[in-house]
Amino acid sequence: SCNDPCRRFRKWRFGMLSMVILFATLGATCARERVGIEAFGRGKAQFAAGDFVAAVSSFREAAVEMQKAGDRKGLATTLYNLATTYHAAGQYRLAFEVLDQAALVGIDSGDKGLVGKIVALRGTVATFSRKAEEAEESLVAGIEAATARGDRKLLASARHDYAVLLAGQGRIGEAAESFSRAEALAIDQGLVELGAKVALNRAFMYLNAAASYIEDEGGVSEEWDPRLDDVCQGHLKAAMSDRAVARARADSLPESFSKPMVLLGVGDGYQAVGRTGTTFVTGFAEKGFTAYRAALQSARRSDSPSAISYSLGRLGELYKEASRFDEALALTRRARAEAERAQSPDALFQWEWQIGRILAAQGKNEAALGSY
Repeated sequence: SCNDPCRRFRKWRFGMLSMVILFATLGATCARERVGIEAFGRGKAQFAAGDFVAAVSSFREAAVEMQKAGDRKGLATTLYNLATTYHAAGQYRLAFEVLDQAALVGIDSGDKGLVGKIVALRGTVATFSRKAEEAEESLVAGIEAATARGDRKLLASARHDYAVLLAGQGRIGEAAESFSRAEALAIDQGLVELGAKVALNRAFMYLNAAASYIEDEGGVSEEWDPRLDDVCQGHLKAAMSDRAVARARADSLPESFSKPMVLLGVGDGYQAVGRTGTTFVTGFAEKGFTAYRAALQSARRSDSPSAISYSLGRLGELYKEASRFDEALALTRRARAEAERAQSPDALFQWEWQIGRILAAQGKNEAALGSY
């Protein structure tokens, strides 16, 4: 009888068919995951170059492939990076929406460290979108999660963002303490970029404190000079010291979108000191110009159109303030062209407005109205 051999053959054939289906499914899953990983890598490179439009497209592609592959942790990580890109581009509403998805997927993946990063980023986005109560709650939760897991890099970042929030609320003492703790962690973990941002934002905190103090005193006048006031002098000294530290740390950063943006922040700080009207420090205009030039050179080396645009625009603003209108106009028009290349509507609006102001200062009112 062939019953037993035939039965065994049918079982063998069914088993082989099941294995073929299994391997085909696994192959398709692996292929999707591979495509997702490649898209994720492109997104990271595009983000580092400041090409946020392309980065968003790549991260969205990666998210679709990670979801098809059933990779929950990969999907949550991709969504986190997509939200980071939206935040960097100033698209806070979209960042919130993506973070809500990322949190749910992150919890489902069981990765508590990733969930902590997502919560902390939500606090950072809330800070910039002026949702102070939600920001503080999320940042404190992020600090607690990072502390519980012993994640010192996440803790450094969360401490810095919390300090920025506190500084914005005028809680100078608490902010200074959080900045110091973030700085110590950044140095310990070798986070040079974060260390530069700590010094930069702490400098802005002290500068804003000095500016508020000067305003409360009715401004610089013959009756009151901030050089003779210990509190105001202390704030300005601290701001200038941190500005120098931020510049030194920025110079040591590798070429990427972040380096010129930190250098632009350094230049902005020097210009802000000049606007306080104090004569306590000198040479801030020259130092600001030097920082903006360094930012432009760095942006060109990394070929980041957004950073090139902002660097040219800032230089154009300096020339405008010096009443060198032809040079200011040429630089700002180049900034506008780079903003178009970067597909950055915020920068484009800013430089169109600046072109209008330069033309108005030249008495070309009709042309200025066209730019506005």
